[in-house]
Amino acid sequence: MASYGWTYAVQVGIGTGPGLKYYMLQLDLTGVLTWMQCEPSVPDLPQTSPIFDSSESPTYGYVDARRCKAPYTPAGQDSTGIMSPQRPSAVPAYHIRVIGVLLNRQELSDIPANAFQGGCGVDVGTTMSRMIQPAYGVLDHALMAHLARFGAQRFAVPGYNLCVLDTPVIRANLPSMALDLYGGTLLDIAPAQLFVVVSDQGNQYLCFTVVPDEHQTVLGAMQQVNTQFVFDLPNNKISFAPAQC
Repeated sequence: MASYGWTYAVQVGIGTGPGLKYYMLQLDLTGVLTWMQCEPSVPDLPQTSPIFDSSESPTYGYVDARRCKAPYTPAGQDSTGIMSPQRPSAVPAYHIRVIGVLLNRQELSDIPANAFQGGCGVDVGTTMSRMIQPAYGVLDHALMAHLARFGAQRFAVPGYNLCVLDTPVIRANLPSMALDLYGGTLLDIAPAQLFVVVSDQGNQYLCFTVVPDEHQTVLGAMQQVNTQFVFDLPNNKISFAPAQC
């Protein structure tokens, strides 16, 4: 997977024989249609790869809907329901119901009970996760209190809300985080998906990749790494499981 024009994309091969061509497939959880530009159209959108010509692919044909398989469910999966966004300004994404946050498996009980009433969007188009301010303030305080035990001090680094100097002791004690989802399911997020190394003015920092937001909570692409998600829309359910991806 690669970052591609502020979104995520994967390289896919389409067609067989002389018709095989490779394209960058942009991942978008907010669209309802998978599409590509094909001959004989004259597309308005520029692309670097040749326009796909189905006449050159000997295996091209229409797909019988009866041959489509049921949604795949990953092994060892957990699941939660999909909800509609509660705010008109919310990111256009699938939303899950969050009821709390855990840091190093400790519940942050000071988060207001109604902090996540607008749900949590799941969006690969959002790079870093965003958390509604009343909940983020509690998380920020707990995170700094944890890191301060290992000598961490807060530094201002452009583009991030919380950064500390990168030292072996701090790096070895970075905490995990989990979202407590409706139905008793935990979505675990490892330290590797929560912190990035950033160089600024000759120093190296560990920066937290969850940032505050005044309006909404969104699970971004960085926190979805190494977790396999399956969107079972007919059953209004999102399943997820750890994976090396």
